[in-house]
Amino acid sequence: MSFVRLRGKIAVALGAAVAVVLAWLLVPRRAQREELIEAAWVEERAADMRSTHVAVPLPRTFGELLEPSLAALHESYAAYKRSGPAAMNRVKRICNGQDPIAQLGPEMSVDLVQHRAAMHGALTATHARSARAPASLRLFAALRPDDAFADVQQAGRLAALDVLTLVDQGRAAEAAYECADMLALGRDLSYPSILGRMIGVAVTGASSYACGSALSLAPAGALEGVRAQLIAIRAGTPRFADLLRRERLFQQLWLADPDPRLPEGALTLIADAHAQNRNVFDGLGRALLRANARDRLAARIAAFLDAQRLDWPACAERMEEVTQRFEWNPMVRDSFVPLLRRHRDGLLKIDALVCAASVSLARARTGVLPRDPAACPPIEPEAKCGEQGASQRILEDGEGLRVSVTLSDGSDYTVPLAPIRRGSATVLVGPR
Repeated sequence: MSFVRLRGKIAVALGAAVAVVLAWLLVPRRAQREELIEAAWVEERAADMRSTHVAVPLPRTFGELLEPSLAALHESYAAYKRSGPAAMNRVKRICNGQDPIAQLGPEMSVDLVQHRAAMHGALTATHARSARAPASLRLFAALRPDDAFADVQQAGRLAALDVLTLVDQGRAAEAAYECADMLALGRDLSYPSILGRMIGVAVTGASSYACGSALSLAPAGALEGVRAQLIAIRAGTPRFADLLRRERLFQQLWLADPDPRLPEGALTLIADAHAQNRNVFDGLGRALLRANARDRLAARIAAFLDAQRLDWPACAERMEEVTQRFEWNPMVRDSFVPLLRRHRDGLLKIDALVCAASVSLARARTGVLPRDPAACPPIEPEAKCGEQGASQRILEDGEGLRVSVTLSDGSDYTVPLAPIRRGSATVLVGPR
């Protein structure tokens, strides 16, 4: 009899334990929900203020100024995709400096003319006081099926072709200032999310050869102005730690249940996430695993944020170590190390452009090419991790005079040094 009672008590205790565990797994914790609602509204109202690269910033947001150009950029991007792999590869080769701009081809040349106004509209949007993006690019729109980021990336592609066209026409000063706006477009696209930064560094990459070409021929006055703009653009690029914090909010919303107190965009994101559970088993698995996923993802982001305080490359190595740790929960999958490397590479390319402008200016004023690396000091000497610079090299060999910096994959990014312009003559002057 006592055994029967004991067995009953054990069954009751086990049932209670199971109920407690299920409640912990399936019922959102009130404090977490309140914190999430508050964080979502902070994101909804974020101004994304950043340093500007123009003397007189426009009194609106990046998104407000960009919005009128989006439809035309979408049209241009659609035409670009319809042009086919061969034409798209030709554009890529031209932007990378592998082919001359004269080989652009009639279709893309016409598209560049037709959509130059939209492209300039996107570049002018970078003159706004803040980097606040249009709704279609913000964190809450990250799972939507449209391709708004690709449309704006098309503006960077068109701008690179336009800069190379201006250089080919002998309008290097104009090209250099357009180059600064092109790099600022990569900066402002980077603010909304991790996805935004991926597109931002892609724009910087597509811009780098065209910008180097423009600076290599720009007169001293333009070099001085653009140099100051590039320094401001680097300083105004979002820190990787801030992007990780926004990603943490995205992860929380992706795992959350709808709450009428959330912003409409956050509710849309949650609905999109739930729509990915196509059957009852997906939904059950999500319900059972997400509580653990919330805690594990929070711990990972905390570890990634802690790594941002380290010097390069120790911070990347620490993040890689965290990523490679075994995790049984299939919902806990994130690795931001490749993007961290591209993030830093984008800043290193800006550093090299600033260095090229600096030494070209010094040479134009003195007739002597600086050889000391101190001619290009770090723009942010106290920066850590993804914002930390690298030593620049001033080289002279069979490829001519140039500034070079080593990127994260071991390759070198080089910028040719601008010649001195004396009257109507162009003179390359080496060290004395």
